[in-house]
Amino acid sequence: MSILEEELPTLCRPTVWFEEDKVLMLDRRTLPDNISYIELHNYEEVAKAIEDMVIQGAGSIAIAAGYGIVLTIAQNLDKSPDKILEIVKKAARRLESTRPTGPHIKRITNLLVSKCEEVLNIGGDVLEEVKRTLQGIVNERRITAELCGKYAAELLVDGDTILTHCFPGPALVYMLLAAKKEGKKVKVFATETRPYLQGARLTCFTLLEAGFDTTLITDNMVGYCMWKGLIKKVFVAADR
Repeated sequence: MSILEEELPTLCRPTVWFEEDKVLMLDRRTLPDNISYIELHNYEEVAKAIEDMVIQGAGSIAIAAGYGIVLTIAQNLDKSPDKILEIVKKAARRLESTRPTGPHIKRITNLLVSKCEEVLNIGGDVLEEVKRTLQGIVNERRITAELCGKYAAELLVDGDTILTHCFPGPALVYMLLAAKKEGKKVKVFATETRPYLQGARLTCFTLLEAGFDTTLITDNMVGYCMWKGLIKKVFVAADR
């Protein structure tokens, strides 16, 4: 299944990227009322944006941290290789501190720092090589989400009603798109997800934007909905 980017809802398209001398990031705090982007001009601002829930989700946060590394390199190309590496390692430590228990950020920052050191040692174009490495990770995540959706759709039957919690990310949308392509009609119940309301603000916004039948329920309504037989299957995200 290949989905064109313009066919996807907002949160399934790129929500963070590097552009010239800054990082642009979709501000999820303003959703669903307003689709807005903020500019981040150094790795500290990227770290603060992660801590302030401007961006959400382990994978997305890790990619944002990766762009913080790219931005740091771009801003220090006039320095010596040793100094660039020193600053990049400092940036990586700060970005990792935003989610100290999450493995995703450290996995990406370690990879990018290693790539940075490798390219600096041979006198290559460190900015382009690190950008290329990060873009490869972004592409891999998209393909993985699409495949997760494709395989998950095989678990659905026509007329299913499913429950989801928090914001499971693009894989949920790919699943529903695959099911729709197979002629399966699926209804979604989404929990509000206290205290940040990711289900209400992100999941419902995304699924309604994509045209799927979606009902928002409070977190404490799940037991009732199951008792009444309204829920056939449950789909939630899991860190890989």
